[in-house]
Amino acid sequence: MPESPVIVVKVGTSTLTTPQGDLDLNFMRALSGQLCQLTREGLGVVLVTSGAIRAGMYQLGLKACRDLPSSQAAAAVGQIRLMRVYGDFCRDQGLNTAQILLSRGDVANRERYLNARNTLRALLAHGVLPIINENDTVTTEEIQFGDNDQLASQVCQLVTADILLFLTDIDGFMMPDVDGKMVLQSDIHEITPAVIAAAGGSVSGFGRGGMTSKVNAARVASRLGCRVVMAKGKPRGGQPPVVAVAHGEPVGTTFWPGDHTLRGRKRWLASSAPVEGTLTVDDGAARALLAGGRSLLAVGVRNVEGDFGPGDLLLVRAADGAEVARGLSNFSAEQVRRIAGLHGHQLAEALGYETGPEVIHLDNLATVDPAGVPLTNGDDA
Repeated sequence: MPESPVIVVKVGTSTLTTPQGDLDLNFMRALSGQLCQLTREGLGVVLVTSGAIRAGMYQLGLKACRDLPSSQAAAAVGQIRLMRVYGDFCRDQGLNTAQILLSRGDVANRERYLNARNTLRALLAHGVLPIINENDTVTTEEIQFGDNDQLASQVCQLVTADILLFLTDIDGFMMPDVDGKMVLQSDIHEITPAVIAAAGGSVSGFGRGGMTSKVNAARVASRLGCRVVMAKGKPRGGQPPVVAVAHGEPVGTTFWPGDHTLRGRKRWLASSAPVEGTLTVDDGAARALLAGGRSLLAVGVRNVEGDFGPGDLLLVRAADGAEVARGLSNFSAEQVRRIAGLHGHQLAEALGYETGPEVIHLDNLATVDPAGVPLTNGDDA
């Protein structure tokens, strides 16, 4: 995969469609043109697109999808048209496109995650524009609970993106000033509880994300080292700001990455892998983990929840319930219950065999910051 910068562009349903519900072909033409321009400039470009369900509803003459099969049918119909339009516009400019449909299971499973990552990297290396959407036609969980904002943050880690751009139906992220008036924020360097509280709902009647979802996705992506930008997809000039953002021009709201970012496998541990159980640790263990450079030892474990096995991902909480870390267990749930609170020299007697004192080894551990965002280092694949 080339070492050139990689930008992930996410466009929502309300930006992608007309007020009547059909695809906005003028916007899609302009968007495709800018994506092609950046690809010609040598950037890696990935598009995460919504709109399949809405496009299918329009084509089928549906005013609403009142049940899950109707939503899946609309997604199946709309996805074909969505990809055909993108493909035609990009082909006119000499750019090949590729369709990739993902679900949570594709990133939660480590092997499938690596396969998706390798495919995306190969496409970028060949100058192809990957166009990604949720697999709404078959994945019920995604239609009910998922959204493409979260998918976009997952794609950022798959392709090691430098920029994540949300094309929205508003100018950027707004926060109240001292008088309570909502003011556009040009730069946000830390996603604080005040930022999270200021996040509102979706402006349009379509789309599933809303500002809260975008802030959560920005929080994840910024911890991966991404510069995250929220900007209006259809500004008054009519041209989407994709090239402007890629060239570093100030547009909308920029969420800047923090000093500590995740790398390698710990990205997947922190934000993609499924949690199978929970450990509650004492204050000393929590402080040691958050300070960095420490494994979780059996002596610090106070409570065990869930039925998990060796190699499963566990959520580690402090005594007050705050998340401290996530990591892969060296033991089963039953074994951890037997050794919880014991010192290293006591483990052999409790288990019947010699073993190390680490319940979760440092190499398989991703700690979190006070806002609950995973952060650590480590550059393993």
